[in-house]
Amino acid sequence: MNSKTRAKPDIVDWNNDGKLDLVVGMEYGNVQIILNTGTLKEPEFASVQELTFKNGKPFKGGMRCDVTVCDWNGDKKKDLLTADEFGVVRYFENIGTDAKPEFQDEIQLKADGWPIRWGQKQLKQNFDFNNDGQNDSVMINNYGQIGGYKGDYVNVDGEKYACTEKRCRIAGCDWNHDGNDDILVGLDSGGVELLLNKGIEGKYEFGPPVKLAADSKEINAGPEVSTMVTDWDKDGKDDLLCIDNTGKCTFYANIGTDTQPKLTAGKEVAPTKPYKIMYGSRSRLETADFNGDGKLDLLFGPSYNWKGRLYIFLQK
Repeated sequence: MNSKTRAKPDIVDWNNDGKLDLVVGMEYGNVQIILNTGTLKEPEFASVQELTFKNGKPFKGGMRCDVTVCDWNGDKKKDLLTADEFGVVRYFENIGTDAKPEFQDEIQLKADGWPIRWGQKQLKQNFDFNNDGQNDSVMINNYGQIGGYKGDYVNVDGEKYACTEKRCRIAGCDWNHDGNDDILVGLDSGGVELLLNKGIEGKYEFGPPVKLAADSKEINAGPEVSTMVTDWDKDGKDDLLCIDNTGKCTFYANIGTDTQPKLTAGKEVAPTKPYKIMYGSRSRLETADFNGDGKLDLLFGPSYNWKGRLYIFLQK
């Protein structure tokens, strides 16, 4: 794929044909659809389609658009959420079908009547961080504070949480499989903090941050680290993937249990050819089984890339 810059992909079966497609937010707010025209085991991607509104107007999701595909309104059709460089969050309702999405003009999300403008940070959706039984969205702002869209902030033992480092990145997971969604905070210095959800209904209440360790040493996965919890080695237990702003991806295997994870020393996940991928703090990492072989593969949208390329690395 070669288009504009800072491609941020989401992975979804866009046209419900049983194959994984790409939905990509771009530098200037446009969104591109790239359909898999091959097979599940041997994917091939069609030429880029620029997403437009039903009336033909160009789709705009805001500067340096980060896009998430989800059923936001519960009507069992794919909607779109975008978060831009300035923290503005937009909702685009699908007025077509689930297999052939079409979209209305944007609705800017508000909290108690005020537009959401959270600063140059990321959006996390499809987790229930405040234990009210519904998926919600949280963002981290330039001050390291994490909050939802009703003005509620993540608290740690009753005090508002604020990461002490710049360029923090957040990820959602149920780290100890207690049924409550927890938060991982990737730090500028390469460490990873875990915030365990206390499970109080209607509250963003978490325990004190704990630095994650691997092989009895605090994790240092490189500068401006992003994290993802997934069963990378397919042994039935959740592992930890980290990627820093140079493109180095590190795998920490869980040799404990799902309820009491214990991580091994990090092992770099490197391609067989000497590619140099500049990942960057505004980039995006996703995992999916692209070729149907039962193993997770990696999809990168690097921010330090001036041609908007996407990279897929198949796990051997």
